[in-house]
Amino acid sequence: METLLNHKKDDVLRSLLQKAVRRSQLFILLETMNQLIKNNDQDFLIKRLPVILFEEAWHLANVIELDENIDNVLNNYIRICLSYKNKKIAGLASLYDIIVSKHFLLDDSHSREDYDYISEVFDNTKGSIGGDFYFNNLCRVAKEQGASSLFLKNCMIARKNANLFHDELYPIIALNVFIEDKHIPEEKHIGEEDVLKFPFWIAIDKHTKKGKETITEAANKLRINPEKALAVSFWLEGGNCYPQMYSRWYDKAVQHKMKSIGYTLEQARQIWEQLSPLIKHSLDKESKKLEKVMMKKVIGYNFEE
Repeated sequence: METLLNHKKDDVLRSLLQKAVRRSQLFILLETMNQLIKNNDQDFLIKRLPVILFEEAWHLANVIELDENIDNVLNNYIRICLSYKNKKIAGLASLYDIIVSKHFLLDDSHSREDYDYISEVFDNTKGSIGGDFYFNNLCRVAKEQGASSLFLKNCMIARKNANLFHDELYPIIALNVFIEDKHIPEEKHIGEEDVLKFPFWIAIDKHTKKGKETITEAANKLRINPEKALAVSFWLEGGNCYPQMYSRWYDKAVQHKMKSIGYTLEQARQIWEQLSPLIKHSLDKESKKLEKVMMKKVIGYNFEE
């Protein structure tokens, strides 16, 4: 947590931002954004928003307007946080490598309709990556089929500002999904009963230096391949959202990711049951410090010792 003291870019705070959104933790989100701004890391807030929007709640691209005004950015984070998440685009994006490498096999878990649907989505996607002509054609087709100007604008902004392959993939797949489905799910706001107590240790994950070291150390103790442990930690814990709309494509992505590293989903869950207590224990000091910083302004919050 160097950031809170030394005003350096902090990988834990950056990780916590998306975890707070994923798990609908408004107080944590507000304080995390406050800390990032104090640390002069508002550019990260601005640039990360399109990724979080399409990865965690792509359907809100039909109602949220992306721009670089920091007040609007903060309000948009809050809106995503307080809405049900929708991981369909994230699931399909995670299946992309499997599809294009022909490793998506039609077996008992996939109907012919599933295979046809996902093949159509990715056939339209391939030329759009890095290609303005194909992307603009996708936008044209989506517009002809009734896509709103706001949705199209947000897809364009998200693609333009993408730094990583999957960042660019999210809005492209979102366009293809709209073309195939002809609609976008409506926004659903969370209720008080939907919010669970936040496990702060999950913010110190494989995307942070300390988290990667801790997960690797725990894996070595259990004689588990560290790279596989890092994958399990994300797909069975770090990437989870509460609450979220059901997406069979995200479920399929989790199953395929585990299969790609040699585990059934049940085997992965058993491994995580062994790994997670070790990781949580090792990160106890850091996670309690993080919790105290994030929740100190919340009246009546119960800090467990």
